[in-house]
Amino acid sequence: MAVDFDLDSALDTYAKGELFDPYPLYETLRLREEPFWSENLGMWLIHGFTDVEEGLSDPRLQNDRILGYERSLTPENRIKFKALNEHLSHWLGFEDPPVHTQSRGYLKEFISGRLAIRMKPVIQQQVQEILAKAQSHDEIDLITDFAYPLPLKIICDLLGIESGREEEFKALADAIGVYPGNVGPILNEVAPAAAEALVKMEAFFDGMVEQRLAEPKDDLITRLGQLSADGLLSHQEMVSLLTFVFLAGFGTTLNLIANGMMLLFTHPEEKKALIAQPELIGSAVEEFLRYESPIQIVARLVREDFEWHGKQLKAGDYVGLIAGAANRDEKIFPDADRFDITREPNRHIAFGRAAHFCLGAPLARVEAQMAISEFFKKFPKAEMISPEPDWLPIISFRHLGTLKVRLNHEN
Repeated sequence: MAVDFDLDSALDTYAKGELFDPYPLYETLRLREEPFWSENLGMWLIHGFTDVEEGLSDPRLQNDRILGYERSLTPENRIKFKALNEHLSHWLGFEDPPVHTQSRGYLKEFISGRLAIRMKPVIQQQVQEILAKAQSHDEIDLITDFAYPLPLKIICDLLGIESGREEEFKALADAIGVYPGNVGPILNEVAPAAAEALVKMEAFFDGMVEQRLAEPKDDLITRLGQLSADGLLSHQEMVSLLTFVFLAGFGTTLNLIANGMMLLFTHPEEKKALIAQPELIGSAVEEFLRYESPIQIVARLVREDFEWHGKQLKAGDYVGLIAGAANRDEKIFPDADRFDITREPNRHIAFGRAAHFCLGAPLARVEAQMAISEFFKKFPKAEMISPEPDWLPIISFRHLGTLKVRLNHEN
């Protein structure tokens, strides 16, 4: 733990999304071994591995937490952005059983372990095309030129978004995604752009669903559009699920690839070991997920009054389960602050637990494994030239803005 660590100051910076090294804060919180109430965020913070893991499946903590978002908005903004919160309430990540079970069932047909196997040839082809473009450059931005285009193409193929419209769609999804990517008062600042993008997103999907109903295809837009036409999904539920699938599938995978590459470049011995033993890529990806979890904090709402480690949690209280802190807990991960691509076992909770375990986890793992393996096979001497990691100011996600790399071609 840092000497003379100023907890209040760190939490204030954290609440603004500007604490780019949150791990000393996480360690300070873990030493308390009890839920911590943060006035800055208006929520209880849960930080030890066992507590976070239990919290992810505790029925007393509900996933339907829109009330927490509404409370973070000013009274005027609660009215102004009501449609935005209603949209968010239909995301899979904001639903509880039995609604969550039903929604998850609609998606399982397309998003499963079998999908990851089926998509391997497509992923391989996309990786090769991206690396071929990079070949003509001495330096690239690993985010925009590598980690970004692969998951964008894969998730758009899965949804059925027309080729050539990927960037248009991503811009809208990004603007919406910043809203659920934050917690606390900062929501007032990001809500206007998210609400504006949502109106355009609905029009985007309405046009594509109309096309698919006339000419069905084997994609998720066709699947959910037909369910909506049959009255099994409302229009809002359909748009919300499609938006959620994109953001969950694209953003998490982008951050997994980018964070993993950054970790290898900043830990040259681990990078050297992976190049010498490519078969380590599986355990390496699990360590990327643990060490720099793409999703740092998961929010819940207290369903009923109960006591947790001496603290009285009240119905309606907002709770933040900090996966980024749990995945550095020394009680579970010996020498937790050491990045080790051979770490076994590795029981991280980067993809959640229980009913809310990420449906797209198998696909994200395959994309990251294939992308990073192929990159270092082609550019084993590549090195990072960014002075330091460029973390973006988003509380919930560990997301790099840029990552400049010199390829150092061998021939």
